[in-house]
Amino acid sequence: MNKPIRIAITPLSPLHIGCGEDYEPTRYVVDQDKRLLYSFNPESVRLSSALRSELLSAAQKGQFEDICRFYDKHVKDFRPWAQAIVPLDFGSLAGYRKMISPQGNQKRLNFCVQRTAYEVTSSAVVPYVPGSGIKGLIKTAKVDALNQGRSLGVNDNMDEIFFHVQKNRFENSPLRFLKVSDLHAVKSDVSSSIHCAKRFFTDGHLKYCGISDFFETVNPAQYRAFLGEITLSDASRSPEIPHIYSSVLKIIGDLNDYSRKVWQYGIGFYRRADSGWAQSVGKLIEDLAPSMQQGKIALVRLGKNTGADSKTLSEGVAQIEIRHKNKTLPKEKRAHPTTMWLLPEDRKSIDGTEVASGMPFGWALLEVLDDDEENSVLQTWCEKNRERTISAQRLLEEERQTILREREVLQNEIEKALNQEKAENEKRQKEDNERLAREEALSKLTPEERSIENIIVKLSATTGLINPGSELFREVKTLLEAALTWERTQDKKTLAEKISPFMKKRGLYQGKSEKVFKAQLRELRGE
Repeated sequence: MNKPIRIAITPLSPLHIGCGEDYEPTRYVVDQDKRLLYSFNPESVRLSSALRSELLSAAQKGQFEDICRFYDKHVKDFRPWAQAIVPLDFGSLAGYRKMISPQGNQKRLNFCVQRTAYEVTSSAVVPYVPGSGIKGLIKTAKVDALNQGRSLGVNDNMDEIFFHVQKNRFENSPLRFLKVSDLHAVKSDVSSSIHCAKRFFTDGHLKYCGISDFFETVNPAQYRAFLGEITLSDASRSPEIPHIYSSVLKIIGDLNDYSRKVWQYGIGFYRRADSGWAQSVGKLIEDLAPSMQQGKIALVRLGKNTGADSKTLSEGVAQIEIRHKNKTLPKEKRAHPTTMWLLPEDRKSIDGTEVASGMPFGWALLEVLDDDEENSVLQTWCEKNRERTISAQRLLEEERQTILREREVLQNEIEKALNQEKAENEKRQKEDNERLAREEALSKLTPEERSIENIIVKLSATTGLINPGSELFREVKTLLEAALTWERTQDKKTLAEKISPFMKKRGLYQGKSEKVFKAQLRELRGE
């Protein structure tokens, strides 16, 4: 009691734990050749001024397709800032292309992908399994075990079975003494993929019902991908509360009893949809039967799209509301759902929609880890069935290294451009400040003083010789002639002292002008 017991989850089929977030078109780019989606946080992306202007222009048009095409055009500019990289199956890639450029009379698709639960670590963005989902599954299995297939009346309250006499009060819940931690990814390379899932009717033959959606799922056959803990608290002070678990072995037993019924009901459909997968998992369950009986392993079904029968009472007790596509038909209640979600294989994701194919969602094994002993049977099964996962992990690791290099190069380029832009702005600002200061100083001068400053600024800014007949030559000539009539002697001397160094340096002493200029300067100096 009170000692945490380690547990592990190994997915047997694609696992999607809803988190209420989507991969949205303005927060990802897709490399269509590699079939990879790069998800980024817009706040962390650093763009050049030109790209920011182009994005702003696309946004101001107010057309969704213009914005989508902008991101599709600039995959290389956004890819280096990716936080998560997720492979796409062919069906998902087709959905993305339908959003970018629908063909013929196709309706434009908003390609949003439902994300699986994830957490951001120091090295990567990785999936995880919330402990609340495990605890909810344990509660369902416990209630099912207590009910023992008893038919319920319309007014029966299932929680009364569980909470004893006083209904839904938390202090009377036996699960108050059970804690399940979140199960975190063992390694940063726990991989996921994006699939186009399809929904099939299960009345008679599996038949596509025209509904599909896009989901990120944790890839199956990743051995002990997630680790967490279960803790049972001391309940000796609450003897009045029934149904409190005294050991993890009993929890495993209830989970197996419940999941076995769900598996047996679905196995016929699984064999039709993916006989290879169904046979492989069926054989694995047989091989692990001794460990299951010993309370070391439980077959469980987790997450979204697993069907109402994996979350309700078994043995025909459940009353699942069925809503018909034809709304004129009345709703009805059945013991089992009438549809099933499947994840088609890549080669069947685009065509063959009338043929049910692919794995179901959410089957997994929950192990109790009493020591460091490995499960060789499960390990072997994972190694035989994770060829896609291994290749995906290798591809993603290579891609992560690539985008890290790209990010470094891009950061340096952007930093250089920003520094250059900053230097230019500072230069312009300095020039503006100097101009304003000069204008302010000139405004305080007399007309004569202002004339002196203006001509000296122009001569200072000029390089080379000033030829006779040029505008500046004429301006100097006119000023010297006018200065001879100034009233203040000091203004005349100041002009002569300041302009004299430029007269020879800029070649103003040429021809007849040399004699005239020198005479004027002597007169201005009072010589």
